[in-house]
Amino acid sequence: MPDFHIINIVQDKHQDIQSADFVSHVKNSLKFSSWYEATFDAEITFIAKKLAKNLPDESSNHVILVLGNDNTLNAVLNGLLSVERQHQLPISYIPLDLHTNFTPALHLKDKTNVVPQLQQIHHPKFLNIGKICGDIPKQQTKYFISSVGIGFDTALTEYKKN
Repeated sequence: MPDFHIINIVQDKHQDIQSADFVSHVKNSLKFSSWYEATFDAEITFIAKKLAKNLPDESSNHVILVLGNDNTLNAVLNGLLSVERQHQLPISYIPLDLHTNFTPALHLKDKTNVVPQLQQIHHPKFLNIGKICGDIPKQQTKYFISSVGIGFDTALTEYKKN
């Protein structure tokens, strides 16, 4: 069974009861080595970076389990990949909201059987990861799994709110 290190996004007071109940279910029924909670993406990235630095850089059964949304997954991915390692840490992801961009790729219709399935994992499934290298003035490298945006989607969402 994998040695899970769980990173959970602690959502604001508007978090629905089902998500809170599911997080409690995971916490009470899945054996894990460490549990981290964060409220914003930069904190999540910091936790992931710390795990990538502190966990042994060798082939092992350590798995980073992400509970959250696509932004949480992206923050963890970027934190892990910002640390040079010979053996990358696998990520497992459970979206707290089943209506995210990446959820269809998971073939996850509901979360009722997720914990038993996680306990049966024996090897990772490889996915393509996109990489964007920034230009001047910010020469940053960012990674993504499901989609990339340049701000248009956020601007449209803000426009619809007003």
